[in-house]
Amino acid sequence: MRQAVCGCDVVFHLGALIAIPYSYQAPRQFVDTNVVGTLNVLQACLEANVEKMVHTSTSETYGTARYTPIDEDPPLQGQSPYSASKIGADKPNYSHLKWE
Repeated sequence: MRQAVCGCDVVFHLGALIAIPYSYQAPRQFVDTNVVGTLNVLQACLEANVEKMVHTSTSETYGTARYTPIDEDPPLQGQSPYSASKIGADKPNYSHLKWE
C-alpha cells in the first residue's frame, strides 16, 4: 500500500470482499479485507501525506431499507458478516490520526 499511494494527492479506496452469502462461510476473511484492509490504506495514506482518501461503503450497512430513497439517517444495522465488516471499516474513530 505504501508504494501504491506514494505521490498521490487523492486515493479512492474501493477494495472490499462483497459476496454476502460467502461472508457467512468465511467471516474472518471479510474482517481482514474490509476492516484491516481499510486501516492499511489509511495508514499508508497518512505516512505518504496523501491529502484525501475517499472510502466507499454500501447501503447494506443500514440493513433493510425503512424507506426509499435511502439516505444516511437510518441507524446502522449489520445483517450479515459482510455488512458488519463494512460498518467496522466505516465507523472507527480515526481522530487520533493527524493529517499534516
